[in-house]
Amino acid sequence: MKLDVSSRDSIQALVETTKFFGEITGVIHAAGVSPSQASPETILKVDLYGTALVLEEFGKVIARGGAGVVIASMSGHRLPALSADQNALLATTPVEELLSLPMLQPEKVTDPLNAYQISKRGNSLR
Repeated sequence: MKLDVSSRDSIQALVETTKFFGEITGVIHAAGVSPSQASPETILKVDLYGTALVLEEFGKVIARGGAGVVIASMSGHRLPALSADQNALLATTPVEELLSLPMLQPEKVTDPLNAYQISKRGNSLR
């Protein structure tokens, strides 16, 4: 099965496939791209949006007492402090609105490393 973590349809198909094998009691997510591999836009789409999407879709079906693990870089902890409002937005904005946040627009996030760090911060907040 080919999977695109930045596609809701793809993640929903994965959820349906895994449900076929029984109750989902755990999810491990490690997909992402690095600053040397992709543009800021792609990094935000895969590493931030994609992770939020995986958490949302599997969160709907994971068994009571189940667990999810996101394996990510420590880079999110190297990002300078964000405001309380920015942290709240990264943590709670609905997935489909996440990439529309003003703080994530191309004119604001121009460096792949910055996009990566913001993505990892968002992952840890979610």
